[in-house]
Amino acid sequence: MNGPLPPAEPRTAAAHPLSRLVGSKLGNFRLERLIGRGRMGAVYLAKDEALLRPTAVKVLAWADEVASGHDPVQWFLAEARLVARINDPRVVQIYGAARHGDWFYIAMEYVPGRSCEAHLEAAGRLAPEVATDVIYQAASALSAAHRSGVVHRDVKPANLLMTPGGVTKLGDFGMAHGPAGAGVGQARVRAGTPFYTAPEIWRSGSATPASDLYALGATYFHLLTGRPPFQAVDVSTVERAHLLSPVPDPAALPGLPAGCGALVRRLLAKAPAERPHSAQEVMREAERLLRSLAPGRFPERRRAEEQPPAAPFEPAAADPVLREGAATAVEPPPRDALGFVRRPFGPDDAHLQDLAAAEIGPFLAARVRSARAAGAPALLFSPDAVQLLAFRSGGRPLLLGRLAGNALLLAAIGGSRTVTSWHAWAASEQADWNDAPLPSPLPARPAGWPTPDAAALLDAARLAAGLPPFPRPPERRTEPEPP
Repeated sequence: MNGPLPPAEPRTAAAHPLSRLVGSKLGNFRLERLIGRGRMGAVYLAKDEALLRPTAVKVLAWADEVASGHDPVQWFLAEARLVARINDPRVVQIYGAARHGDWFYIAMEYVPGRSCEAHLEAAGRLAPEVATDVIYQAASALSAAHRSGVVHRDVKPANLLMTPGGVTKLGDFGMAHGPAGAGVGQARVRAGTPFYTAPEIWRSGSATPASDLYALGATYFHLLTGRPPFQAVDVSTVERAHLLSPVPDPAALPGLPAGCGALVRRLLAKAPAERPHSAQEVMREAERLLRSLAPGRFPERRRAEEQPPAAPFEPAAADPVLREGAATAVEPPPRDALGFVRRPFGPDDAHLQDLAAAEIGPFLAARVRSARAAGAPALLFSPDAVQLLAFRSGGRPLLLGRLAGNALLLAAIGGSRTVTSWHAWAASEQADWNDAPLPSPLPARPAGWPTPDAAALLDAARLAAGLPPFPRPPERRTEPEPP
C-alpha cells in the first residue's frame, strides 16, 4: 500500500467526457446536468418525463484499469440490487436500473443540497450540534442497511448528502456487499477511502457493520474538526496511523464539547468489539448528546419517521385477525398462573433510557426473574423471540415491556412457559392485554409458521444479530392432481 494518496475526483463537468450526454435521453430520463462522479460512473440530474420529477441518474463509465478484472456491469447492477433491499428515509432510494443502447444506468432519488464534503470545503467544519445530527441520521441509514444484511464499506463525508431542510441521506453503495459476500466490492479491490478505513480492513480482514461504524467515527471527527483523524501524503503512513496511533481528541479544539470526543473515541476504537455494538446504539448516544448540545432544536419527530412501518407486524392475511376492541372479551389467565407476584413490565418503564440490542435479552430475563414468586418455574424467551421483540420495539422500554407482557400471556394461554417467535410476532403493540380484554378470536399459530412476511422480519433480525437465517422446514413435493 505504499505510494501517494489517490488524487481527488475532478469536480467540473468539462473535465469528464460523459458531459457530452447532457441533453440526451436514457429511457424516460432527460439528462440535464452533470452533478457528480465516482469510480464507477457519472451522476446526472435528470427529469423523469413520465412521472415529471427530478431524478438522479448514475451512468456507468468505468475504465478497465479501475475495474481490476471485474465485470463493471455486474458490479454496477449489484449496487442497485443491494440498495433496493433497504427501505429507509435516510438511504438514497433506487427507482430502477436499465440499459439504453450502449449505456447502463441506475435511476435514483435526487437529493437537493450538497454533500458533507462540500459543506466542509465551504465552512471548514460543522457546528458540533449539526455534526452530531448528521451522524445520528447516518447511523439511522446504517442501521437499516445492516438489518438488511448490507455493509456499506465507504462511509465518508462525500457520501452523506444534506438537504437545505437538514435531512441527511447516505448514498453511493458502490463498494457495498451483502449476505454471503454477494455484493459489489470483491476481495481484490480494497474497500473504502484510506482516511476512513478501519484497522481490520488494513489487515485484510472482512468488512463488517463494525467497520462501517469506524468509518462513521472518522467522518464525525472530520465534520467536527475540518480534517480526517489521520492525515498524511502517502497511504502507508495513513495505514500505520489507523493501526497504531492513538485517536486524536477532537475536544482539544476550542469550543468542542467533551461528549463529542467521547463518542469519537468509542467509534474509532482499534478493536471492533470495543466500538458500539450497533448503529442503533450510535443513534441513542448521538440523540442523548444532541439533547445537551441543542435542547429543543432537533425534535423527537424522527422517532416516528425512522421506526420500521407497522404493517409488517400485523398477522398475515391467512391468520386469524388480531384487532383491538373485539366484541367478545376473553379473560386473561390469572397472574399466578405465570408465577408472578407483581407485573414485570408497566408504565413506569417510560422513564428508562433506550436499550441496545445486546441489552434486551438480559433486561427481559432480569425483569421476569424479579417479578416471579420464589420457587416458581422458570419463564423463558427463545433467542428468536428476543430478536423479534428487540426489532419491533426499537429498544424503547415501554413498547418492549408491552410486547413482552402480551407475548407472555399468549404463551401462558397455550400452556407454554417459553415465549417463542410466534408469540413475539402475534403480541399486540397497541393495547396492553394486562389492562384490556384479550381479542377474540385469539391469534393462532399457522401451520406453515413462519409466514413469508414473518420470515423476512426474522431473517432481518437474525442478520442484525450476526445469526444465520431462520431455519425453514424442507419443502414438500406434491404430485399433480390426476386429470
